[in-house]
Amino acid sequence: SINISDACTDSALLNVYWVVDAYNDGIPDSGPQYTGTGMNTSNGYPIGTHKITYLVEDDCGNTTECSFLFKILDCKSPTAICKNGLSVSLMASGEVTLNANYFDGGVSDNCSPVGDLVIAYSGDPADSLRTFNCDDIGIVSVSMWVFDAAGNASNCQTFIDVQDNMGACTSNKGTVSGSIKDPSGSSVSNVTVQINGSGSAQQTTGNDGTFTFDNLDTGEDYTVAPFRNDDPRNGVSTIDIVLVTKHILNVQKLDDPYKIIAADVNHNNSVTTLDLVAMRKLILHVSNDFPNNTSWRFVEKNFAFPDRDNPFKTAFPEVFNINDLTNTEVKADFVAIKVGDVTGDAFPNNSLSVGNRAFEETTYLHTYNKEVRKGDLVSIAFYSDKNESLMGCQFTLDFDAHALTMVDLKTGSWLTHENFGLVRVNEGLITFSWNQQSDEAEIGTKAWFTLQFEAKENGKISDWLNLSSQLTRSEAYDQQGNSMNLELTFNDGTLGNEGYSLYQNKPNPFSEGTVVGFNLPENATVNLTIFDVNGKMLKTMSGQFEKGYGEFSISSNDLSNGVMYYRLDAPGFTDTKKMIMVDSKP
Repeated sequence: SINISDACTDSALLNVYWVVDAYNDGIPDSGPQYTGTGMNTSNGYPIGTHKITYLVEDDCGNTTECSFLFKILDCKSPTAICKNGLSVSLMASGEVTLNANYFDGGVSDNCSPVGDLVIAYSGDPADSLRTFNCDDIGIVSVSMWVFDAAGNASNCQTFIDVQDNMGACTSNKGTVSGSIKDPSGSSVSNVTVQINGSGSAQQTTGNDGTFTFDNLDTGEDYTVAPFRNDDPRNGVSTIDIVLVTKHILNVQKLDDPYKIIAADVNHNNSVTTLDLVAMRKLILHVSNDFPNNTSWRFVEKNFAFPDRDNPFKTAFPEVFNINDLTNTEVKADFVAIKVGDVTGDAFPNNSLSVGNRAFEETTYLHTYNKEVRKGDLVSIAFYSDKNESLMGCQFTLDFDAHALTMVDLKTGSWLTHENFGLVRVNEGLITFSWNQQSDEAEIGTKAWFTLQFEAKENGKISDWLNLSSQLTRSEAYDQQGNSMNLELTFNDGTLGNEGYSLYQNKPNPFSEGTVVGFNLPENATVNLTIFDVNGKMLKTMSGQFEKGYGEFSISSNDLSNGVMYYRLDAPGFTDTKKMIMVDSKP
């Protein structure tokens, strides 16, 4: 705005003339908006910086002029209108590049011509191109931005359907995957899976037992081969020898082709006594692997054995062959067979977790306790009180190699030296494995075997002998194939096993009375509590006992027929077992 005043003429009577130099370039401009009279100069000027000059004349003919610059700005954003429902197909290369104006549904601006408007994908005007590829197949959200010459911007949202009508995104690579499980359905870890074809690769299965090979060249042939050869003793015990023996003798055939394959430990496509010999050597730690075999074998899961009673009649696939691999994922599943384990005891995920197992029933190996002096030759005979009811047993006999030297081993007529492992006898470790034979002479009360030792110091035999699972796990099997704990006792009631132990009551079931035995590592006060299945206390007994074997005699008074539990409490020790009382009347 300007103010005009004059000394001799009223401001309202002054003559005002003005002229606008568009863009202040000194070039005269034509048009009524560029010249005029009076104070009103509000005309339509283009965007830019201009110069206006005023000429004022009073009544006396005096004149004066002034000039100043003014700027016309565009402050209004353009209008952005997006097209909706667009689609595009990828090119043969698997890509397509679109300009942002592909989505222009009619942009406009108050100042800038449409041709001068810039369309982009983001707030950056230079972001005008976008490439879509196989990862974008389907509906993709899009932002379209429009900018005018003054830099004003607005945007709208739309979408595009990216299609693969030319099949450019169909992969030319293949995938082979699978799982490895044992016959019970448990996943098997630590299996090295090798794939060979146009190239080779390998993986090791984890606890889920799975493997995946991808990015494989299609049109090629491949072979998938699993392999595991660790801890051959995992799941192998004398009860397996018992069952394989019955199979060989046609007493009780193995009912599953996978079990029969497991029984063929020497890998000669048959199950014979040679397999029994190899199994026993492994159990006794005489050998540390199976002859001509790995610890695990594998069979293609979908293979159907033509003869399930003789899986060796037809060669079964231990690898998975793929001819002319396509881009469709191929499943190569396997059944894992633990060699030597026909009972399914093997731990498929972590063989180190096998450890010692505790069973409900306990049976005993007995011998006589003796006081010996250094230099004495002493013979120790071992007996069982369940000779006729045992189907087999195994154990590690520990003796103190600093106190005793083994001189001789004599066996009962039903045993041979093949039932013993003496590989580590100098360390004080003797392993044992036996199973009942159909033609075996009656054992009766005969000694199973006799060990002759030379004493290196004075002492008591019970302090130097012990049954353990240090090498061969200590356990026994009844005629029904049930596993039992196996422990060593001495004729004076001393138990060879150190530490606290609670034993199964005898007899069990009982009607008139029963005995609960236990072992103490030191003199102690012991409490016995009997309670029913609901936890109600029925009877308590207590006593002071010396180190070693002790027992409580229990009458049926105050007890009712049925299942009960008894708990032994001693300093730092508690254990519970089950017993059954039945009616003595027929």
